[in-house]
Amino acid sequence: MKKIRLGILGATRGLSYGMSAKKCGLPVDLVAVCDNFSPLIEKVRERLPALGLEPEYFSDFTEMLNKADIDVVAIANSANDHARFSIAALNAGKHVLSELLPVQTPAEAVALVEAVERSGKVYYYAENYCYRPGILEAARLFREGVIGDLIYAEANFVNDLAARWHLLTRGIRNHWRNYVPSTYYCTHSIGPMVFALREHPVRVTGFEVPNQEFMREHGARCGCAAIEIMQLANGVPLRSTHGNLRRSWETSMRLVGTKGSLEACHDSVVFYYPSGDCASPFEGRQMPIRPVDGIPDSVFQDEVAMQLAIFLGQILNEPQLRQYDIDVYQALDMALPGIMAYRSIVNGNTPVAIPDFREKSIREEYRHDNICTDPGVASGAELLPSHSFGEITVPDSIYEKEAALLKESMEKHFKLGFY
Repeated sequence: MKKIRLGILGATRGLSYGMSAKKCGLPVDLVAVCDNFSPLIEKVRERLPALGLEPEYFSDFTEMLNKADIDVVAIANSANDHARFSIAALNAGKHVLSELLPVQTPAEAVALVEAVERSGKVYYYAENYCYRPGILEAARLFREGVIGDLIYAEANFVNDLAARWHLLTRGIRNHWRNYVPSTYYCTHSIGPMVFALREHPVRVTGFEVPNQEFMREHGARCGCAAIEIMQLANGVPLRSTHGNLRRSWETSMRLVGTKGSLEACHDSVVFYYPSGDCASPFEGRQMPIRPVDGIPDSVFQDEVAMQLAIFLGQILNEPQLRQYDIDVYQALDMALPGIMAYRSIVNGNTPVAIPDFREKSIREEYRHDNICTDPGVASGAELLPSHSFGEITVPDSIYEKEAALLKESMEKHFKLGFY
């Protein structure tokens, strides 16, 4: 089989696509890496040859598109900047694998959808939490009708990143993680629900957990977590909670139906159903995690390789893998609720409609809608505050400290694919 030639934008997590492809024997060659952070590129250039990977290196994305012999691009740079680079790659005739998140405004969403439609290329959204074994199995069981008709769903993604904030933000005051709204990084929790249900949420109400000292002392100026209450067109409510809270990492999803419920976490899923016994009215049965047809076990056990295999399945038009795809419309079903939820928050927690850009008739309403918290994109009335409870002031000394911690970490603890 001819190998797919891969270029990567973002030499942190983005490298995992090339590394996992090599380890799991997928027909992918990493041929180009682009990143404009020179200390990182120097480290990567030193370490990758030991893994049998020797790509070309670029600091300019347009130059990589024009000069590198690539078929596909993995977009894994700053999350608030994925849309424009995805669109550039599609316009250059490349297939796109986009890491989190797809867009940060409705205007970007319209432009991205139309670029995908115009290009005829595959756009794949790499929401890795959809492919955790427990979540994936729960989605399959739901689609098989195990719990009957859905009446409620909820999901959580909690990950206290304070101790790693210097790795994520590099001590940059205007790094996106320091100012994006609390609702923005939402697809680790909303994504698995949308993936399982294959439904478009039509409205959302948002709530923000205020900025906390344990995040502010590292430079974050936004709320530390958020809750989104969504509703499907048929009235079924969904609830998502995600963000930095003072507890250990958690990812979970609960789907409640007319016959029972499925409760899934990273690597397990339990089916709860009526037992008919008054003393114990419900029983829980641990469900086996089944393999995915067309995916070798070694790939199934590596979530990055799993994403690549699904992506390749779309490019090569392999029918057995199409049911696991996340296309541009589903990506927006996962991301737009978070974008619109923050508008709900700053407007007093009032419900806000979630547009469905499958419908061409509604695109014009949002084509120039760049309302967000990013000062590089929005200004004037379109620029929202990063924190609904009042502006957060952080001294420069905080960012200087975070930058120093990053430098120390890269010197003493660097590893390929780090955040």
